[in-house]
Amino acid sequence: ELSFNVIERWRISTGSRDYPMRIPVAHTFDIAPNGSHIVTGLDDGRVCLWNTLTGETIKCLDQFQYGQLLPTVVFSPTETVVAIANGSGLWLWDIDSFEIIGEINYPANLVTFSNNGDQLAYQTLDGEIHVAYLSEMSISETLEPKLVIETPFIDSLAFSANDSMLLTSSHDENDVWLRVYD
Repeated sequence: ELSFNVIERWRISTGSRDYPMRIPVAHTFDIAPNGSHIVTGLDDGRVCLWNTLTGETIKCLDQFQYGQLLPTVVFSPTETVVAIANGSGLWLWDIDSFEIIGEINYPANLVTFSNNGDQLAYQTLDGEIHVAYLSEMSISETLEPKLVIETPFIDSLAFSANDSMLLTSSHDENDVWLRVYD
């Protein structure tokens, strides 16, 4: 029997809550920039796409159930591509065609898109940060990193607003570190 989470929509302008969405327990989720879809990395390893307005499941992918980690998911700024990382690799899922359109055959666990959608940064399980340029990718191509940064294991990563810098955070038993790469 599945356990369920509740995702609630809140109207920021009024502070009122819309109906809650009941979904199986999600490890991670992201909402499309236009608010139309939610993507979840579920505790059973599936990745599912949901209609934000109705709460209905649109599509689930089962092939990520056997990764080393639970799936991490993030929408691209274009709203049509989702990056999925699960410790065994990284995939780009086109939510219009429901096809995998890109793949990185390197164990990755954290992932983020640049704000313009042209770059994809991800951390490998051996602690490197890789940056791939999506504009150089053809359909179903294996992405090769154009930049590799040696770093300690990180907790999060993000591009700056103008995409000129990559920021990471990490911690040890005493301190929290924020690093900026330009």
